[in-house]
Amino acid sequence: MQMQALGHIDFGLRSPLLVPAPQPRTSSKRPSISKLNTTTVSSASKWAHRLLADFQFTTADNSSLSSSSNTTVTLTPPPPTPTNRHVSIPIDFYQALGAETHFLGDGIRRAYEARISKPPQYGFSPDALISRRQILQAACETLANASSRREYNQGLADDHADTILTEVPWDKVPGALLVLQEAGETEVVLRIGESLLRERLPKSFKQDVVLAMALAYVDISRDAMAFNPPDYIGGCEMLERALKLLQEEGASSLAPDLQAQIDETLETTSF
Repeated sequence: MQMQALGHIDFGLRSPLLVPAPQPRTSSKRPSISKLNTTTVSSASKWAHRLLADFQFTTADNSSLSSSSNTTVTLTPPPPTPTNRHVSIPIDFYQALGAETHFLGDGIRRAYEARISKPPQYGFSPDALISRRQILQAACETLANASSRREYNQGLADDHADTILTEVPWDKVPGALLVLQEAGETEVVLRIGESLLRERLPKSFKQDVVLAMALAYVDISRDAMAFNPPDYIGGCEMLERALKLLQEEGASSLAPDLQAQIDETLETTSF
């Protein structure tokens, strides 16, 4: 009964219709939320940054906008503004598409179409949905092209962590978190999201971050319920965190259907 109640929540596109679900890189043990690191990475792969530049992920050069002086040298630059700020986020193109490394070009494109054909249903902003599509398109075009794919695979073999680390422009960050949530990268979503929520964020931006984090908690809850034996206590704890996050950091009107489904599941699984 508990599993049936939990099953009607839409957990995102972790199992595309045309491709097998990506194999997790970590153990199946439920991650400890208290141990999640809340510091984002400070450097990014130049190679991945160059790839995404082809899809207009990088912002325009702002050097012409800054004032200069013949007599004054600024030793400490001002903090970056949202227009030129980037966040370093690990995005594995294969995982983003739900694709396997042995897929041929047609398989990569089918994986992309499977992702695109089922957009998220829980109230993400148009900006987040557009950014999500751009990231998936960048991943598809990179892996469907034989030359860029060889270069990407070589980068993964030489230094996987550096290759997938991508400088994402500030306004594309919610879309990147959505891509990671759909790929099952729950710890990364929560780590980056918790760090972002310490800042004063625009309303729409914040709601997208909160929603991606809430869905990540729901994913962890589902995994806990799938244990043998099921971890109902841990699963309910994650659902409670998702609901609290939506209500306190989001708004009562943020993803009301998701909030109602979480409430119903908690009532069904209560002991």
